[in-house]
Amino acid sequence: MIPVLEVLDFVGLTLSLYFTLVFYHVIDAEARFVPRFCRLATGDCAAVVHHPDASVFSVPNSLLGIVYYTVVLIAINRSFASALPIVVVSWFAVAVSMFLIYSLMKRIRVLCVLCIFAHAINLAIALGVTFL
Repeated sequence: MIPVLEVLDFVGLTLSLYFTLVFYHVIDAEARFVPRFCRLATGDCAAVVHHPDASVFSVPNSLLGIVYYTVVLIAINRSFASALPIVVVSWFAVAVSMFLIYSLMKRIRVLCVLCIFAHAINLAIALGVTFL
């Protein structure tokens, strides 16, 4: 189970890094080195990453995601993945994901496949650390 969690965590970390770099205009949403299926349409990407729901106190959610995935990866590698704090934080991430999916569908009105995929990863990680 732990290798699966590591892969999920790495994918989530990569997506969070991508969104963060787009947020700070370090890379373009459609940069050539990003696989085509992972690229966000520029207009949709701007709508998602720069919407008020995409940040907390001016810190992008994706940057918080980088911190979250790093903490989970450390916990997995140190055999603390099933520890109560990691389980609680993972389910909190799922709760935040539910709000962000609502925001995507009802407020921003953009279907962001990468975003939904990242939220699904959060759910999978929470289930994994809960039932580890």
